[in-house]
Amino acid sequence: MDMAILKLASWEKVNMNKKKIEEYIRVSISILDNPKDKHGKYFLRNKKDDKIPKEYKGYINSFGATVINSGLLATIAIYDNKSSGSEADKSQIIRILEKILNKDDLFNYAKEYKENMSIKRDIINASIALKLALRTYEFTD
Repeated sequence: MDMAILKLASWEKVNMNKKKIEEYIRVSISILDNPKDKHGKYFLRNKKDDKIPKEYKGYINSFGATVINSGLLATIAIYDNKSSGSEADKSQIIRILEKILNKDDLFNYAKEYKENMSIKRDIINASIALKLALRTYEFTD
């Protein structure tokens, strides 16, 4: 009997994550379709042809692995470093995750996750949603 309850609880948790990811996919697409930030700067767009630079595909694909290898706070700090020497501005990934989660500062929000694991789960779910949403857009060659 206890095993059945554990399986149900586990299934409900996975199902809740799926629902949250689906919600975040809709938000991600809305952000990517209207890609200006509060300062009028475009998120992820190439000004010449309105395509997304291909580097962002790799950045968002490696976000989860970087969280696993380096930790959540270190990953946010790495991605938010504008002078990292990356081909494209990785901090744009952080700005979009902030918009998805409706937070002003992802790093400060993430600092609370030690006490609240749902914060880490929310950030991971938002990154998964962004990764899936990006698959529907055209990238530069």
